[in-house]
Amino acid sequence: MTEDRTLAAMLGNDRWLPATFHIFLLAIVVLLTGAVLPRPFLMSWAAVLLVIILIRTIVASRARHPATEPRSIVRLTRIIVIALGLAWGVGAALAAPRVPAATFAILLMALAGLLAGGINTLVADRWAFPAYALSMLGPPLVALPLLQPEPATSLQMLLIALFLFFMVNQHRRAHALLLDRQLADQNQRALVQELQTAIADVRTLEGILPICASCKRIKNEAGAWDAVESFVREHTAAEFSHGLCPDCAARDWDVVGHR
Repeated sequence: MTEDRTLAAMLGNDRWLPATFHIFLLAIVVLLTGAVLPRPFLMSWAAVLLVIILIRTIVASRARHPATEPRSIVRLTRIIVIALGLAWGVGAALAAPRVPAATFAILLMALAGLLAGGINTLVADRWAFPAYALSMLGPPLVALPLLQPEPATSLQMLLIALFLFFMVNQHRRAHALLLDRQLADQNQRALVQELQTAIADVRTLEGILPICASCKRIKNEAGAWDAVESFVREHTAAEFSHGLCPDCAARDWDVVGHR
C-alpha cells in the first residue's frame, strides 16, 4: 500500500506544467492547421484534448489526498494517458492527408516534444509511458503507408519507430535510476534510524563529577548524594557485580583473622 501511495503521489507531481505544455502545443497546432483542416474536425479534436487534459489534471490533484485510493489513481492515470496519447495520435493521423507534408512534420515534432516531457512526468510508472508513447505514435505510424504509399514513406516509418524505441528505452533507464535512488534513500533512512536508536541507548558521563573525598558518594543534579553504583546505573547502561579486589580481600581477611 505504501508503494502504491508513493507511486500515486509521484504521478500527481507537476500536474500544472504538463497541462500547460499540452494546451500550448494545441494552440500552435490549431494556428498551423486552422486554414487547411475542416473547422468541425479541428474543433472536435481540440475539445477532446482539452477534456482529457482537464481530467488528467483533476486526477493528478487528487493523487496526494489521504482519502484517495492510490491504486485507483494509478489505474486512472494509465487509462487517461493512453486516451490522451490516442487523442493526439489519431488526430494527427486523420489530419495527415489534409495538411502539407511540412505541417505534418511539425505535428510529429510536437508529438515528440510531448513524449520527451512524458518521460519526466511518468517516470515513476514503468508501464504508463510505454503505453502513452505507443498510443501517440502508433496511429501516425500505421496511417503513413496508407496515406502515402511511396518509398520515402518507409524511411519516415523507420525514423518514427526508432524514435519510439529510443524514448521507451530512455524511460526504462530513467525508471531504473529512480528505483535505485529510492532504494538508496530507504537504506540511508534506515541507517539514520539505527544510529539514532543506538545513540538513544548509549548514555555517557561527561564533565566534572563532585565526589565525596571520604565516602566516595557523588552529588547528583538535585543536590543529593548518591552511591557510586546508583549514580552510574542511572546515567549509563552499566550494571555492577560486587566482589573484592586482592588488596581489600587481604586487608579484610587479615583483620578477620586477627580477631
